[in-house]
Amino acid sequence: MSVKTPIFVMTAAGALALALAGCGGNSAKTETQAVDTSPSSVETTSSTTTSAPAGTTALTITMTDFAFTPKSVTAPAGAVKLTAPNAGKAPHELVLVKFAGDPGTLPTTTDGDANEDAFPESDLPGEIGETEPGASGTLTVTLPAGQYVMLCNVPGHYKAGMYGTLTVT
Repeated sequence: MSVKTPIFVMTAAGALALALAGCGGNSAKTETQAVDTSPSSVETTSSTTTSAPAGTTALTITMTDFAFTPKSVTAPAGAVKLTAPNAGKAPHELVLVKFAGDPGTLPTTTDGDANEDAFPESDLPGEIGETEPGASGTLTVTLPAGQYVMLCNVPGHYKAGMYGTLTVT
């Protein structure tokens, strides 16, 4: 019985230390570090969480070879947190372009990629850079009402139909 007592005491002490560490930490700190509200902030992580600060609309857009799911989403004007897990086999990105037309009719370069240079910087509110398969990227941006195209501009992906719409009301 004396052998079990030290093991029990050590187990209880370890559990107490873990509980105190969990209570003493600032759980908001991780979210605060993970979210930058500037329009061009980009973070690539392996997490697929969609939790967002209060007042922020959280959307998950899954990237596959070669589509976004869902293809069309709606959010209220204001802060929007996009989480884009890459479920495909190739790297993908998610670029936002303010554009009121058909998302398949953006100006293109000679090789068929969307020509981001054809738009003023104000119509390019942010992007999630190239994200490897199995990883996830996030972007938090403040968007005014309007229609935005979500596109992957990795060479050949836009031409293959990897685009969708985000309507902000």
